[in-house]
Amino acid sequence: MAAGAQLPGYEPPGDTERAGLYPFYLLTAPAHFALNSNFGQLAPLREREGGPQVLLNPDDCRKKGLVDGTLAEVYNQRGSCLLKVRASSDVPPGVAVAPGVWWCQHSPGKRNINSVIGDELTDLGGGSTFYDHRVDIRPL
Repeated sequence: MAAGAQLPGYEPPGDTERAGLYPFYLLTAPAHFALNSNFGQLAPLREREGGPQVLLNPDDCRKKGLVDGTLAEVYNQRGSCLLKVRASSDVPPGVAVAPGVWWCQHSPGKRNINSVIGDELTDLGGGSTFYDHRVDIRPL
């Protein structure tokens, strides 16, 4: 960085103003048996992964009436998708983790997690903001 240049500052997540409507920070983490949407054609790997799912803190599941192993709708102002609920104490309260990017043809309702992700770019470097979104989740 050149002399006299300013350091980057903190920018709050873009969806912060929607916290009342969408209480969960969404993390789209890598799946264990896939790389993004790669290897989606391999049924044995899809089966090992257990299908499209969202991991939530057990307390959040109780508050929202979500039952482990059942389908729920993950949604925000951009769209929605259906994911299997997995309760996990490894996930902090207020966070929803959706591992992998499942092919739509292998997703319930034929929509995947990309349905709730925006295409805005970061202010520094023009990178993806796919970790900068909020969602809500409701049982079917």
